[in-house]
Amino acid sequence: MSLLSRTIRRLLPYRLPAIDTQRVYTLDTRTELGRGSKRRCYAHPSNPGLCIKVARWPQRSDAHEASLVEWYCSRGLDRRGVSYTHRPHIHGWIATDQGPGLVVERIRDHDDTPSLKLHEALARGLVAAESVPELLAQLKDWVMSSGVAVNDLSLGNMLLRRRDNAQELVLIDGIGGQKIKLKFMLYRRFGWFARSISRHRWPRYERKIYARIGIGDRETALHTAFEPPQRPPAIASVDRTLGYGTAAQAPGYRRASQRSASSTALISTRIDRTRSSRSRADNSAARSSLAPTNQR
Repeated sequence: MSLLSRTIRRLLPYRLPAIDTQRVYTLDTRTELGRGSKRRCYAHPSNPGLCIKVARWPQRSDAHEASLVEWYCSRGLDRRGVSYTHRPHIHGWIATDQGPGLVVERIRDHDDTPSLKLHEALARGLVAAESVPELLAQLKDWVMSSGVAVNDLSLGNMLLRRRDNAQELVLIDGIGGQKIKLKFMLYRRFGWFARSISRHRWPRYERKIYARIGIGDRETALHTAFEPPQRPPAIASVDRTLGYGTAAQAPGYRRASQRSASSTALISTRIDRTRSSRSRADNSAARSSLAPTNQR
């Protein structure tokens, strides 16, 4: 798959568009809004309603790949008429002193203040943890009905936009992934495929988020983190075509199941050893306290 993805990157015409270099924007480090593994986000120097995403290491050959994925996915959703209820507008590219930058709408609340990330809103008490499941359910309805491929859903990838009488989550990252590969091409062309991938991954996203904010049983969340991934319907049909009667008979599933069993067994062994060590320490302390004191 890696070789296939590299071939696709060379063949498909996903390249940076022509950028006007007559005006180069200077980005101030004091206006940095956040950073991820590949990009930094700055406030727009002259428009408070916009922000600019630039590569952290612009000299790399794949430096702008994540921004290209976001831009092309947004254009594909625009062509399909997908609403901006839970996603920002993507305005295009500009030249900056840190290389090409992707201009994105800066999400704001009803009082025109910048919306906070979900974990920040939770920390400030602007939203209760008990309200998160309902907000995620609204986001999921939009994702499924619109055929949006969500490749990363976390507390840092969602903003809480507060309106007059309602609140909603806005995805500022994680749509379509970060690399140009075969799946990315399928996401853009086939809404049913994007929907299938999101439906397959959504329960795992929810479990991780609930574990982070303290909703639900923590031990259950820890256990389910090591569950082998279920095969999406689109991939399961391929398994059947290749002669695997069930998903569990597919080689990839068997390997995932073995890794899951090994990880779970390792955790159980470590827990048992810790409990045994504590028990021995407690027994030793008890014997010491009961032993007679030698007096001369």
